[in-house]
Amino acid sequence: MKRSPINWLSNITLIAGGGIAAYVLIQTIRLRSTLPAGACPLTDNRALIYTAIGLLLASVVLSFFDRKKPPAGKPDTADDPDDTAPPQDDDTPPSDESK
Repeated sequence: MKRSPINWLSNITLIAGGGIAAYVLIQTIRLRSTLPAGACPLTDNRALIYTAIGLLLASVVLSFFDRKKPPAGKPDTADDPDDTAPPQDDDTPPSDESK
């Protein structure tokens, strides 16, 4: 299965945002132990925090543009609740729900 460029970009931004967020979390935990009481350890990493949030939001937005479209002539039945019913055999009569 071939992936679209939007899918690749979404995955790359997700990995980059998660990596930066993990780095900021570890750096904040390490820095908090060396700061005096009442000092905020997040002020030094504010730009990285916003970058991580921006990359993660971009990944979510890009994932909406990568939806697969149904082939021509076939309706999209992904949200059809009747699609979850098991298929019936050919020799069984259809159900009489209309009576």
